[in-house]
Amino acid sequence: MKKILYLSPGFFHAREALFIALSEQFDIKIIEASSRINGIATEEYLSKVKTETWKYSHFRLSGLKLKEIPQLIHSVYKELKNGHYDLVISSTQHPFYAKVVSFFKPFFKYELAYVNEAWSYSHKKQTLFSRLYDKMSMNAVKKADYVLNEGIASTQFMISQGISPAKCHLWPMASVDLSTKAIVASEELRKCFEDVPSGVEVKYAYIGRQTEPKGVLTLLEAFENLDQDHQKKSMLYFVGRGPLSEILIQKSKENQNIRVLNWVDSKNLPYVYSQLDFFINPSHFDGFSTVACEAASMSLPLILTDKVGGVPDIMGTDGVYNDFIVPTKDSQSLSRAITLMIDTPHSKRKEMGNILRHNFIKNTGIDVNIHTMKQIAL
Repeated sequence: MKKILYLSPGFFHAREALFIALSEQFDIKIIEASSRINGIATEEYLSKVKTETWKYSHFRLSGLKLKEIPQLIHSVYKELKNGHYDLVISSTQHPFYAKVVSFFKPFFKYELAYVNEAWSYSHKKQTLFSRLYDKMSMNAVKKADYVLNEGIASTQFMISQGISPAKCHLWPMASVDLSTKAIVASEELRKCFEDVPSGVEVKYAYIGRQTEPKGVLTLLEAFENLDQDHQKKSMLYFVGRGPLSEILIQKSKENQNIRVLNWVDSKNLPYVYSQLDFFINPSHFDGFSTVACEAASMSLPLILTDKVGGVPDIMGTDGVYNDFIVPTKDSQSLSRAITLMIDTPHSKRKEMGNILRHNFIKNTGIDVNIHTMKQIAL
């Protein structure tokens, strides 16, 4: 069995289950390369996973302080020298440490894998530095022994860039199956979903950063484009925070069928999803979509844009649900999809949700990651 180093940008609660499962079967160390975190580590994670956190201010070159650049290089060098690793996995190709481990590869003779972040290439970079940085990232991937792709779309993209199919392996989001978690909620949170205007028949939401690239204004416009009957039947929730939160909050004051909630603790997420009839991710680009996976794990029907990387893996490739895959930044198409979903009988929505959950388990479950790790690490 190979000794493995996994470099991560920073702690992310959604990856806990994956790292616990990997630690149970492989000799692996997880290093969080920056102090940037999303969530709080559980006691189970801390007790079962061999992990270390480096306190750098960022994981990308553009976010590092000047004095941190040589310090990070030295930290990587020291870890490689003392660790005697057989396999180094970098998540992803874009952090600065990804270039460092590519540089040191010939000196320490380890195999190198990149968890591919294909979505970053889907929008044009504005500066020469950004374009050069992306080119460096792609060159590092081409020199790697393995390219770990989140799903069908990212695999196809990497092959189109000249990566050998033999190098490509599936490495899905491995999001937590929220249906296995307890349904708990505070009294305040329950009121947000139980005390709704009369006439509301369906509830749906977007959960995540409230920013322009995440498509929240497109979703807001799509809701406002609904006819009066469908608006009154609907309850739209925005869960999260971001630069556009104040705009959304103001709209919620003007329309009682819109509600804006702050970030919800991970233990309360299953409750939020359990209260919804369907889920929407209106993002302008998304590598795979953790929230779409979470919703699918709870057997929710989905409306996604065509720039969500997980569309073929979750929605399928047979075209059955194409009416619920909409062009990005197109509020009219999104409005039509919402109307169609509202008008779809409950039994049909439930059937769709069950199929999407099946796809979630089959294509994005941790078992897929374990299978891939066995192929490259044993």
